[in-house]
Amino acid sequence: SDLERVEAGNDLSFLPIPVPHDDADNVAIIACSSEGKRAAVVTDLGEATDELKRHLSACSHISIEANYEHSRLVGGPYPDSLKRRITGRGGHLSNTQTGHHDTTASQNKELLMPYKVCTNCNSKNGVRTLVCKQCQSPFMSKSNGSSRAKARKRRKKRFIKKWRSLSPGDVVRVVGGSGPFYESSDGMRHYLTDRGKYEIESVDKNGLHVLGIAPRTSGYQFLYMGPLKKSPQCSAVYRDKHKLLPISVKEPEI
Repeated sequence: SDLERVEAGNDLSFLPIPVPHDDADNVAIIACSSEGKRAAVVTDLGEATDELKRHLSACSHISIEANYEHSRLVGGPYPDSLKRRITGRGGHLSNTQTGHHDTTASQNKELLMPYKVCTNCNSKNGVRTLVCKQCQSPFMSKSNGSSRAKARKRRKKRFIKKWRSLSPGDVVRVVGGSGPFYESSDGMRHYLTDRGKYEIESVDKNGLHVLGIAPRTSGYQFLYMGPLKKSPQCSAVYRDKHKLLPISVKEPEI
């Protein structure tokens, strides 16, 4: 190989592996111990080259950056040109793509799932975790101050607050990342309600009885609208309030 190894003492060396990225001459780093153990750290990767795959196959520990959730990117406010750049060969890997690389790169690695590190306590968390599982510090979004953050701010003003004023026949949209969720051991929240359009059937003191009116939300459901509370049946499941946007409602001020 023409790659130049960097010695960092008698017991450790680093091997930089070029990776395709459209904004810089990026490299993945393979750390090698004097005992022959190898670990890899890979960021800003849009597609793994054959050379990178070959080096990863010998690593016992692999950390690969997961940059975005595909469905959120596609449905987000970014222009199509930027979406193509992010998802292209010179862009980044999605959460799903990163998981596929992790599970196929090596047969003897110690780490399978992508993660992110809390800057406050240095603990590892799931890639979609909003709050650190150890110190409860919130993770900052890369999009703060961007058009996506501004879009969220505008949308927040439209959220339904007086949900008890809703009437049968009103149509609302459930926003992703709200409602009941399952919290896995790495602190990642897995939300249980499908986002999309629902028609109000009836209202009670704890929430809304609704009928899904889109393919992904078909069927009758109950939208909980109360405070955050832990399920008495399962310690990893929580009830939390759904965030609703008005689609077609009789009361203009809700």
